[in-house]
Amino acid sequence: MKTLEDRPLRVPGEPYALHLWRLVLWVSELRLVPYRDERRRDPVSRLLRGLLFDGLTRTGKLLLVIAIMILLLSFRNFQVFYLSTAAAILVLLIWSRVLSALHRPRVSARRVAPEYAEVGRPCRSRIQLVHAGRFALKNFVVRELTVRHAQLPPEWSLHHEVELSPDESRSFEVSCTPRRRGVLDLTGVAVETYFPFFVTRALQRLDVPHEMAVLPSPYRGALPSLRQLAQQAADTVNFGSHAGGRERALDYLYSRPFQGGDSIRRLDQRASARRGEPLTKVYDGTALVKPEGLALILDTAVARFPAWKRRPDDPEVLDRRLAVAVDLVRRGHAEGLELTAVHLNDGWTKTPDMGAFYRLMATVPATHETRLPQTLTDGEQIYLLVCGRWTAEWRTRVEAWRQAGRVALVMLVPEAADGGMEISPLAGFHEFPAALWRREAA
Repeated sequence: MKTLEDRPLRVPGEPYALHLWRLVLWVSELRLVPYRDERRRDPVSRLLRGLLFDGLTRTGKLLLVIAIMILLLSFRNFQVFYLSTAAAILVLLIWSRVLSALHRPRVSARRVAPEYAEVGRPCRSRIQLVHAGRFALKNFVVRELTVRHAQLPPEWSLHHEVELSPDESRSFEVSCTPRRRGVLDLTGVAVETYFPFFVTRALQRLDVPHEMAVLPSPYRGALPSLRQLAQQAADTVNFGSHAGGRERALDYLYSRPFQGGDSIRRLDQRASARRGEPLTKVYDGTALVKPEGLALILDTAVARFPAWKRRPDDPEVLDRRLAVAVDLVRRGHAEGLELTAVHLNDGWTKTPDMGAFYRLMATVPATHETRLPQTLTDGEQIYLLVCGRWTAEWRTRVEAWRQAGRVALVMLVPEAADGGMEISPLAGFHEFPAALWRREAA
């Protein structure tokens, strides 16, 4: 079903009648029913939801339907038993509603939530409640308000709290499971009490907004070592002394602290025993790669993405690529390689911290065409290219970067079964099998 966000684009050069036909098809599949929003405050929806939907539990709704059916069936048959049963049910519901209104929630809230979440994994927040009512709050639950593109836990799985005394402050946990990549807008929480008979409930909605970046579901397989791949790629880098690369002279220079990705065979046993920490022998050949950081080049183009569509039919194609990029940046951070910049189709973007990088990965859209970077950043960086198709154009550009003295790694996340391979890979190349992807359920 289409939404307003799927309105077809006008493609230059195409007949206008074709664009009109696409608009007609879009309107025929357009969703006219709005998404549920619990923040609506119009009087009609508040009255209907307060009396029928929010004011009664499933048991209360069933009892109300039974009472109405008894009244309708006994309309022409005046039996005291039928009328007394219906009256008893209605009195129970009314009395429960009155007591529930007296003990309704009167609380204030404060939220503590993470900066990012992942698709398919529950995102948990801490809610600090302070009760300001005259009566104790009994038999209540705390949950998130209904959020678009997120799944809330079912009502039967919510944890019921016994009591919250007046002026008491306590922390509770709420959760929701994002269903797609993007920015999740948490609007607030709801506090519902089922006191006294669990047939009615009183509800208080609290505006506790919070925005978090939703990253794609992570990669399941093992990740390669960026430093080891960079050392392999350094053999083909032209540093100016030789045209085809530089031969490494394995002359011992010094020993340094052990880093992630170092070979165990180069462990300096004697120096490690003296210092009490693992040290690695550094030779003349290994000193060639001294990266100052990590620069990410991300190809956001999707192959099967018509120019008249605003979003691709299969968003998982780009999501898998972004998941690999996020995991590789984390791996590089563990190996001492800090992310300095990210290149998207619109150019280089600085990422001052991981929070900004996560938000960038959560909001980057799919594009129709690939735009290769014309220039690289300054400094001795490891350039990490994450793409979905390995073509001759990409290889030519990578070889040109290496001839210019830059260390470039290639990470292929195939879009199709063949991965778009037109030529053989090169040093510093790694492919992620498509069979190792998963989406974890809540």
